[in-house]
Amino acid sequence: MAILDVWTPSKVNSDALQEILAFKDVVKLQECTQCGTCSASCPVAVLADFTPRQIIQLLNLGLVDQAVVSRMAFLCTNCYACSARCPRDIPVADVMTGLRNIAFSRGLMPAKNYAYYKGFSDIILKRGRIYEPELVLRFGMKADPRALTSQVNAIIALLLKGKIPIIPPRGGGNLSAIRRKMARGRQR
Repeated sequence: MAILDVWTPSKVNSDALQEILAFKDVVKLQECTQCGTCSASCPVAVLADFTPRQIIQLLNLGLVDQAVVSRMAFLCTNCYACSARCPRDIPVADVMTGLRNIAFSRGLMPAKNYAYYKGFSDIILKRGRIYEPELVLRFGMKADPRALTSQVNAIIALLLKGKIPIIPPRGGGNLSAIRRKMARGRQR
């Protein structure tokens, strides 16, 4: 059997891919030519078990479960270098986000990552948007308080320039709609 026989769209589990990409066009993944530009652009690919190119290949082969538990999805910094440089305009960074979301909803995320993402979503559910100081206090202090104290000068500079809000924001639009969408994501 040739690789193209396995790789045809009819063989791909499109429901699983649709879950990963949510609102994105699943057919876009099947346009990947495996050129490796995404992997060459990725600053964390050398630390991962699969490169972004390999993740896209796993998904195209229908090996969604392997992609969901890969380290690549959790190492991804969402710098979007992969997506910006892709000659086929494949939303590689969005795929990594989708993989993390599925791992979170299925309870497959490493404990450290799970606590962070749970806290992140709890803040959004509470406020309607993220409030960075609360996230830092919840997780930065618990993870490594010494690392946080070494960043005091940078934190003060960000506060003074207005890059980090001192007062929590007042919701992000329709808070009840945000809560409904997040509840739907947890039911998957």
